[in-house]
Amino acid sequence: KTEGGIIGCSRNASAVQRWVLTSSDRGLITDMCLEQCGLDDASEQAESMHKECHASRIQRDEGDVQRVQSTITSWLNPFDFDESELVNLSSGVACSDDTATDLLLAKQRGLDALNQFVNERLVIQTKRFHDPLPKLKLRTFSP
Repeated sequence: KTEGGIIGCSRNASAVQRWVLTSSDRGLITDMCLEQCGLDDASEQAESMHKECHASRIQRDEGDVQRVQSTITSWLNPFDFDESELVNLSSGVACSDDTATDLLLAKQRGLDALNQFVNERLVIQTKRFHDPLPKLKLRTFSP
């Protein structure tokens, strides 16, 4: 390969023949010059290699993978848990009895609040429709 290729000497048959016959010699000379200057393919590959392919990065990534695997195996598997108490999936901590009661009765308390809303604001109309709703003070896993 040469810059510009065979353009410019392609009309002269003997020049084309010389260009073809000497191309390997020109490539060899170019490689030798690059090697003497420290710009050969081996050093160029090492410098131009993507940062994620360097040995130090591979070692760090392997360590990261090991830490992630360790973290995942330390978590509680909710499908293997045999206890009857409620457990926070992210922390593995069991909740208190009061919190468990509130969590287990949350749906029923919500339905009771809905029925109360319908009765007070639509059926009996003892309160205005747009009055603020009382908050259900239910305990959760949040602190």
